[in-house]
Amino acid sequence: MDPASNADILKPSSPTLLIVGGTTEGRIALQVCDEAGKTFFYSTKSSSQQVESAHGKRVSGGLDKQLMYDFCLLHTIGLIVDAAHPFAENVHKNIGEAAQALRIPVIRFERNFPAHNPLLHWFHDYDAAIDFLEEKKIGNLLALTGVNTIPKLKRYWLKHHCVFRIMKRDESLAAVVQSGLSRDNILFYEDERDDRAFFERLSPGAIITKESGESGGFSEKVDAALSLGILVLVIRRPPLCYVAQATVYGKHGLRKQVETWLPGFFDLKTGYTSGSCATAAAKAALTALL
Repeated sequence: MDPASNADILKPSSPTLLIVGGTTEGRIALQVCDEAGKTFFYSTKSSSQQVESAHGKRVSGGLDKQLMYDFCLLHTIGLIVDAAHPFAENVHKNIGEAAQALRIPVIRFERNFPAHNPLLHWFHDYDAAIDFLEEKKIGNLLALTGVNTIPKLKRYWLKHHCVFRIMKRDESLAAVVQSGLSRDNILFYEDERDDRAFFERLSPGAIITKESGESGGFSEKVDAALSLGILVLVIRRPPLCYVAQATVYGKHGLRKQVETWLPGFFDLKTGYTSGSCATAAAKAALTALL
């Protein structure tokens, strides 16, 4: 549904939650919260991501600060689960400001990130990465940073050869046209999923990617490039711009925090019962004796 047409949805009788997703973590959060059997909301920037939910009401079109404030007020949102992409800075900002104004707790559903690799070249912004590329005289770049970074790398691709690999979506192609980048400099993820074979065929002087975490395929891309001796530039993920009430990294942690910050959403609670603890202790004692 469109945020502008939300008025036709009945206001919940008790506080419910809003998941801001569009990611792997968003889909996991959707599955976890579906187990409650109660109405909640799932917001994504576009409707292109296919999701199935028995109780989650889809909200597509994105929510800026004012829309998010109004939506939370209208639908009695008592908890926000921020499962947005690590680089969705505007989304995080809107969540933080709306939550602070309405005093709504926020759970950050974070993805796992691999340990820092000293073989990679790390940068806080694209200008610094471009300076490095020019200093090293690299004139052939493969960009795996997404369609929204085409303008950020324009200073480079106006003077050098640069290919962007993007998702095959109408809105992505529209963004390419608007940027002025030639269609010949675009390839699609859907057409070639084997990173190593793809890199080997293009033979770029370097690739640039984001610190997108394990669910973003970061390690696979990096390992493939390094195995071929290709230089890897990484844009560091930006820090979260608000203080979350809790940060979780999996479905069990998310479930426990929802139970904590929105009591009553799940009728049944999870945890270790006294019987489970006694069984674990008995097993440990027997293991020690044997």
